[in-house]
Amino acid sequence: MRFDYRKTTQVINLFAQLNGGAIGKLQVMKLIYFADRLHLRRYGRTITRDEYFAMQYGPVPSAAKEIAALSNYLDPREHEYAARFILPAGDHKIHTVKPADVDVFSESDEDVVREVWTKIGEPAIRRHEFDMIEVSHLFPEWKKHATAVVPGNRARMSLRDFLDDAPPEAKAFELCPLTPERRDDLLANIDESEQVQRLLYT
Repeated sequence: MRFDYRKTTQVINLFAQLNGGAIGKLQVMKLIYFADRLHLRRYGRTITRDEYFAMQYGPVPSAAKEIAALSNYLDPREHEYAARFILPAGDHKIHTVKPADVDVFSESDEDVVREVWTKIGEPAIRRHEFDMIEVSHLFPEWKKHATAVVPGNRARMSLRDFLDDAPPEAKAFELCPLTPERRDDLLANIDESEQVQRLLYT
């Protein structure tokens, strides 16, 4: 399905709120990745519907990156909507302008965002227990592109690869392990969604 700028704006905004009103741009990109990955594995779709690229500092949701920067590349309605809720500042952080509109979320969307904050975001940012970039480099969907990802380069990622389980060294961050049967079901769902998208938008 197509990118959801409202949900993406509110995911950024909610993570900023949970961190006390502001959050680093790089940090929130990683948290969106972990939230989308978890929601895909648990419920069969991502929250943001974004397209992912492997880059030097890990997986990056491409449209969310533009939302977080209030980029001039945004559609005017996307820019206007995002500017009502978030403000990128010179400290490389995104500040919340007003409380997140959680009504744009499904119940599972909000639950996953809050779970990712509790289990990954808060320990990484507030308690400094680990580095989210280093953790994201352990996951198979990024490691697949590691040799191609040098400064200035990026590689398109496939959601199919998000269904591969993390290796043993990253098991603590694998919030939804999959059985082979469940993985096959999700792969079939992804294939079906991609076919529908091709029919609708090509």
